[in-house]
Parts: sequence; C-alpha cells; structure tokens
Amino acid sequence: MDDAFKDEITEEERAIQMGEEPPEKPAEEAKPDEGTGTLEAEKPAQETEKPAVNADADKTKDDPEKLTEDEKKEIEKDGFKIETDKKGRTYVTDSEGTKIPETRFGKIYREGKEAKSLREENEELKTKQTLFKKLGPDQYYKMHPEEAPEGYQPKQAPAQSTAVLPIDDPRILEMKVNGGLYDGMTLNDVLDTNRDHGLKIYSKYVVTASEAISRQRDAQTKTQTEQENAVKSFGANRAKELFGLEDTSKMTPEQTTQITKIGQEVINWQVLNDKLHMDWEDAYRLMNHDKLIKAAEERGASKTFKELQKAGPGSINTGSGGGAKPSEWDEIARMDDQALGKHIDSLDDAKMQKFLKEAPASIRAKHPGICWK
Repeated sequence: MDDAFKDEITEEERAIQMGEEPPEKPAEEAKPDEGTGTLEAEKPAQETEKPAVNADADKTKDDPEKLTEDEKKEIEKDGFKIETDKKGRTYVTDSEGTKIPETRFGKIYREGKEAKSLREENEELKTKQTLFKKLGPDQYYKMHPEEAPEGYQPKQAPAQSTAVLPIDDPRILEMKVNGGLYDGMTLNDVLDTNRDHGLKIYSKYVVTASEAISRQRDAQTKTQTEQENAVKSFGANRAKELFGLEDTSKMTPEQTTQITKIGQEVINWQVLNDKLHMDWEDAYRLMNHDKLIKAAEERGASKTFKELQKAGPGSINTGSGGGAKPSEWDEIARMDDQALGKHIDSLDDAKMQKFLKEAPASIRAKHPGICWK
C-alpha cells in the first residue's frame, strides 16, 4: 500500500478496519476569533462520557439474559433461592442445593412460562368454543359481551307484563275467556253481551295479574340480592385465601381482576358441567379439586412426594404385631398425590367437604396443592 495513502488513513478508520474500538478524540480547545481579535471566555470542561464502570453497570442492568426483579420474586415464591458468590456470579439454588447459573435458569424458566401460557390459552379457547355451542350466541355473548361482533343484537325475548292493563286497552279487550259460559269469546264480546259478567271477568283478571306481577318482582329482587351477596362473599373469601386480606376494599386493581377472572372460570365450569344449581363456593372447591388432581397426575413424582419419601412413614405402625391398627388419617398420610386424588374421587360431596375441613395439619402441609377449608 502507498505510504502517502496510508498516512491519509485516520487512527479512527484504522481501528475500525482492525475491529478495534476507535480512540477517543481529544476535546478541541477554544480558539480566538481571528476576524475581530476578541477572545471568548473559556468554557468550563463538560463531562462527555460516563465512567466505564457505570457503562458496564448499565449494560448488566439491561442484559436480557439476566433475571428481572419481578422474576426473582416469583422464583423465590416457588421455593428457590437467589445467591451470588464471591466472584459476583449469580446462581439459582433449588431445595436440594443444586446451583443453576442465572442465565441458564432464566432461559428455562421463561420457556416453561411461555409454554404454560400457551397451554392456558388453548384450554381457554376450547372452553369458549364449548360454551358457545352449548349456550348459543345470545347467551354466550351475554356472558362475554366483549367478544360480540360489532353491531350484534340478540333476539328480543317476549316482554313480560309488568303492569295490569286497563279495561279499555285493546290488548285486554281482545283476550279470550277460558272456561265458563263465555268460553272462547273475547272480553270485548262478553262486555257487549253482558256487561256485568264482563266486568266480573275483568276484575278477576286484575287480581290474578296483580298477584303474578308481585311474585315476579319479589323473585327478581330475591334473586338479585342473593347473587349480589354470593358475589361479595366469594370475593371476600378469595381475597382472604389468595392475598390474606380481610377487607376487599384494600385490594389492588390487579387483585380485583384476578378474582373476577376466577369467578368467570367458576361460571364457565358450572355451565359446562351442568352445576348451575350449586353454590359458588362448593362449585369453586369442586372445580379446583378436579384441576389439582389432574395436575398431580401429570406431575407424577412431584416435589411434595419426594419430601414424603424422605420423611418416611413417621408414626404409622406397619408391623403385623400387637400394635394399634392405623387410623384412616394414618392411611391417608401414606398416600402420594395420585393415590390421594383417587381417594378424594371416591368420596361423595358430604364426605369430601368433611375431609377438606377436618384433615390434620400434617396432611395439609404435605399436600399444599389441595384447597383446604
């Protein structure tokens, strides 16, 4: 290469060609104005770049492979520990003491979370498709108005009478008489034939219609009140169960949304399983029971089962000698998740409620996935 051309290449260009970081340019000094001879006041030096230490810290902070603070909190809730060694390397430690590098754990954790989210979306889609087929569009869009097509109008059900019609109303005059001397005639014809009898028939209609309207209003008020109380009670129980809150007014918007979603899941489950007659709480327990047992069977040898194996049979007497016969709770204490699920499936509603309410603390601790009362 010509030496003259080589001299024309700047240090910055040479560094780029060699794959190196370009050198920093020295700050240019202020020069006097040659045109007028007036000197500008010297400007104070300004810091143009952050120290290298801070730049590295920012890079680490924005590293997508590192666990975020929210992810660390979720992981710690699941029983893992976040630890940093003397060299500043971060590890995730499981219950058995196995250390997993932060970046590797983060990759597996996010892939698992994404797969779980996809499964939940697929299950939700299948549920909605089944609900749509079972309920039809009108009822389905009433439950999920946000999914109704733009401009969708449900079929209008025949309006129920909420007032007694006056005697001169064309609708009452065209009503037909059932039974008696004037069977099949309209009220208008009866009034023309025998006004006294027509008025008696109308008076009977007024009494009957008034009683029916009163019963209808009472039933609607009772149903609405019961539904409102059920919603409040369900929300209060979930707030206490999930967030440890006694006062529902202290829930965050995110917590309220979570409980609302659970309530909708209960309604969906009731419709799909023909359990609309059940109380919300009973339906919620039974719905969760099925889910937890299914999850336990899919997990197989779960973490809880491993701990039970390590703990051993405890105080249960398994010998054939003169020891006392193991109690029902002792037998249950020996079960793994799958066996316990089969046992619960064999119980009727009353026995299941008793089981969930009276189970000893040791069994509750060994099977935290069950929604105990």
